[in-house]
Amino acid sequence: MGLVPDRVCGSCTVCCTVGPVATEQLLKLPNTSCPHCVDAGCAIYNSRPNECRDSYCGWRYYQELDEAWRPDRNGVLLLTEHDVPSTYNRHAGLKFLLVQSDEPIRSARFIGYVCALVRRGVPVTIAVQGPQGHWPVKTFVNDALALAISRHDTGEAARVLARLVERLRAGEFEPAVF
Repeated sequence: MGLVPDRVCGSCTVCCTVGPVATEQLLKLPNTSCPHCVDAGCAIYNSRPNECRDSYCGWRYYQELDEAWRPDRNGVLLLTEHDVPSTYNRHAGLKFLLVQSDEPIRSARFIGYVCALVRRGVPVTIAVQGPQGHWPVKTFVNDALALAISRHDTGEAARVLARLVERLRAGEFEPAVF
């Protein structure tokens, strides 16, 4: 799968804050700003670490996601998730990392897309950021949404997602150590 043609990050720098980077060139904990992130993007863009160079969010890969899905616009960083239940015969699923607030999980756009993915059998994970320097926490949502989706009840799907995110927020976040 390649990048969507003509889709660029622009002024979005969400990945520059959310993700960890552990290279000889740069050590950055999760949910902390990269020291090279400036208003216009990356100050070391041409010499950035390979970890940054090779990493793109789902918005850059999935044609069906319009401009409103850009992470800095909707507050969700869509990432490939390799840690999925073994019952799925897929190599990877999708992780929706809430980066600003829980507001996105209340939108019809978000709920509809997550439900459509689950209906297609795509493993879906919801995650929330921890405090600075801590790993995000996540939960697999397919099983929890199965009944609501089978009934085509988006209201119930929204309530299930809200409960899952509430539980994640109440959980413990593990400090990142490299």
